[in-house]
Amino acid sequence: GGGGGGGPPLGPLAFHSYAPLLVVGDGRDAVALWNYEEGLRLLTFSNRNRGGARLSAGLWVNEPGADSLLLTGATDGVLRVWGGLLEACDGAAAEAAARPSERRGGPYAGLSGGGAGFRQRQLWGPRLVTACHVAPDLVTGGRAGGSLAGGAGG
Repeated sequence: GGGGGGGPPLGPLAFHSYAPLLVVGDGRDAVALWNYEEGLRLLTFSNRNRGGARLSAGLWVNEPGADSLLLTGATDGVLRVWGGLLEACDGAAAEAAARPSERRGGPYAGLSGGGAGFRQRQLWGPRLVTACHVAPDLVTGGRAGGSLAGGAGG
């Protein structure tokens, strides 16, 4: 591996199309939501992986709305759908994502680290909407691996 940082390998990345948000998996179980314009980590939560499973995929869906969902996949074949991420980190993020056409005017100022526009709303965390086992556990060379989109043969 590169970098020599000694930390866990970098996992999946998923940029939000309308808000300055980036989801980063740590290559194990943690999911972090970042405001990449401000360089701020807004929240971190567990993907609830089983055993030694690692995060392998991340994808935003329903992005134009304030109710954006995050899909995460893990090497144990479980797909999880997370809701409430924008509300959990900042109400302004939800409001801004609901109005993507206003992006140029700076409606995401509420995602900054200071000032009156930052309204931290961590009264609740991300909520697990659903989880399903979509692929069998795949083992390659003694390590869990594989793709959620790929088949296990046929």
